[in-house]
Amino acid sequence: MTAETVDRLSKELLAPEGFSSYQEVHQWLTTCCEVKVAYRTVHQWTKYRLKGKLKVPRPVSEKQKLGAVEELKKNSHFLSKPV
Repeated sequence: MTAETVDRLSKELLAPEGFSSYQEVHQWLTTCCEVKVAYRTVHQWTKYRLKGKLKVPRPVSEKQKLGAVEELKKNSHFLSKPV
């Protein structure tokens, strides 16, 4: 991978929308940068060399009521007081 490609990838990883999987990073490199590299190379560059984080939200239980987290934060004396 060229320095220009690595620079573009690092900027793209910092974007708020980011990537949700390494396969998505691999497809982006293939289509946008016209770089053909192995999936393992993409994973190593993204995770270890560029220290990139994938933008994947944490799962939420289907049973959880809407607004339950906000209610807990509002009513909890541990979370409401500054440390």
